[in-house]
Amino acid sequence: MMQAVNFGKEIAAAIAIAPKLEKLRTATEGVEAIFLKDLLSIMRRSIPKSESAVSMAMPIYEDMMDQSLADSASKTGTFGIGKMLYKQLAPAFIRQLMSNSSNLSNLSNPSRIDLKG
Repeated sequence: MMQAVNFGKEIAAAIAIAPKLEKLRTATEGVEAIFLKDLLSIMRRSIPKSESAVSMAMPIYEDMMDQSLADSASKTGTFGIGKMLYKQLAPAFIRQLMSNSSNLSNLSNPSRIDLKG
């Protein structure tokens, strides 16, 4: 009977943590998008441009295309940078949440939480 009470507290703590972990996942995807956009922009600069094909609007469209590609790649996890960051940051983030909130201190082992996917 005592284990059921502890299990209920762990579920309540996990429910309380879930929205904050989702924000962390969104933030790590954003970091991946920033990195990929910079990477695409730097790669684009290495391509020689012909003088006849250059217009004043071209850099704007290229920047928008790089941003769109970076956002799409980060959301699908194509490169895995965001996932890697999330897996590295989430356990420390959970420990910090637990130490800052007495309601979450009953979550026994944050390293057991499944961070896959």
